[in-house]
Amino acid sequence: MVKRNKDKFVTNHKKLAKIVFITLIFVVLLIGLTSILVSKNLSERPIAISEINVSFMIGARIGLAVDTDMLNMGRIPPGNTAQRMFYLYPKEEPVQVYIELTPEIADYIKFTPNNFIMEPDVDNVSIKVILYNTDNLSYGNYTGKTTIYYFSVDE
Repeated sequence: MVKRNKDKFVTNHKKLAKIVFITLIFVVLLIGLTSILVSKNLSERPIAISEINVSFMIGARIGLAVDTDMLNMGRIPPGNTAQRMFYLYPKEEPVQVYIELTPEIADYIKFTPNNFIMEPDVDNVSIKVILYNTDNLSYGNYTGKTTIYYFSVDE
């Protein structure tokens, strides 16, 4: 009877050792994978972010806006387009620039250029803002935000 209990103990001990060993391997792999993903994610974080309020109005007549504290596209009748310009000024090193809009206005505004490299030796970069695709919009005010992301350029 003692021998059978001893054999059971040895068998259970070996099973436990295997489970512990497999768990350790799993944990080491998980830590390695996590560190790779985190380091990749850190290298893709922006070095600077700018947010700008954006608005436009759909109405019966054309209306101009001269706001300097936001990107106001003015008032246009449904089905028309509008254009504005704004300027980005270079950083001390080359940067990748990506411009994004909030979802409520993203289908109606586009930026040209977008997702480009801005070199430090330029005076500025002109960004054309185009309001389009307004055929099915009702009269009213439309607002959102644009976010400009600046990323380091790997050389």
